[in-house]
This record gives sequence, structure tokens and C-alpha cells, in this order.
Amino acid sequence: MTKEYLAKLGIVIDKDEVPDEEGHRLIEMHVAKMTGDYKKLKELDDAHSSEIAEYKRKERERMTDDEKQKLEMEELKKQNADTLKQLAIRDKVSVLVELGYDRETALKYATDEVEGKDTIQYQKDFMAKREAEIKAKVLKEAGKDPTLGQGGAIPNKEDVVKGGYEAMLKLQQEHPETYKEYFGTSTENK
Repeated sequence: MTKEYLAKLGIVIDKDEVPDEEGHRLIEMHVAKMTGDYKKLKELDDAHSSEIAEYKRKERERMTDDEKQKLEMEELKKQNADTLKQLAIRDKVSVLVELGYDRETALKYATDEVEGKDTIQYQKDFMAKREAEIKAKVLKEAGKDPTLGQGGAIPNKEDVVKGGYEAMLKLQQEHPETYKEYFGTSTENK
């Protein structure tokens, strides 16, 4: 195994390369060390959490009834504010989805708006998307296929006839409904 490969795993060696067996042994030792470190950190975190809980319990015991009520009232106010925030986000998401936003974007938009962040980019992106959809629809209804690019007008029957067989074949492949309208039945093999 190379020095670079082992370095990516967080293992530093002096040599440029070591045999695979030694590399595997180094990796196993590193994983064991990491696991041990994780266990130590977990135990430390658990101990601190217990200390904090004990401190809070002792502090509550020292509080008067009025102080306990104030603390409970503050906690209830915080829970209420969080609930109202979530309801506002949910309501905003449903309105945005009705307007045509996808659910993921609507959730990001609503969360940013409720948190007081700028939402103008969501609106710009939505308007650009909506404008492109409307433009494509108008072009399609006007007899132009927006997928054809510039001047994607469907040629009239006279132009197709003047273009000959190749123009008729192209029309049949790209716009079979128009071909059928101009020339009746399709010339496909039956």
C-alpha cells in the first residue's frame, strides 16, 4: 500500500510503500484506536450530560414556586413559538406548491422567509421557469415547435410540396399530425 493511500485514511508512515499485510495491520490498528477514541468521547459526553442534568435538577430544587412557574412559562412560550413557526412554514409551503413550486424548493423558500432571510432568488428562478413554460406553450399553439430552435415554424403544405420527397419525409418524422392533416394517411409501412 502506498504512503498516499494510507495518508487518506489518516495513517502516517515513513516509507513510500508497505506490503499489503502491514498496510492492513496499520489500518486495523488505526480503526481500533479510532473506535477506542470514540468510546472515550462517548463516555465523556454521557458524563457531561449527566452532570448537566444533575445541575439543572439541583437548580430547580433551589427555585421558589414562582421561579419554577416562570421557567415553565418560558419553556411553553418557546415551544409555542416553534410550533407557530412550523405551522407558518407548512402553510406557506402549501400556498407555494399551489402556485407551481416543487415541494423541495417551496420548503426552502418558506423556511427562509419565516426566518427572515432573503427569498428574491426563489422568486426570480420561479418566474424564469414559468416564463419559459408559457413561451413554449404559446409557440406550440401558434404552430411553431419550440424544440426546433430558431424559426421552428411548421412549414405550410405548399412549401412541403415544393421541397419534394425529403421535405415530406422530414415533416412526417418531425410532425406526424401535421403530415396527416396535409396529406391524409401516413406513408408508413403497414
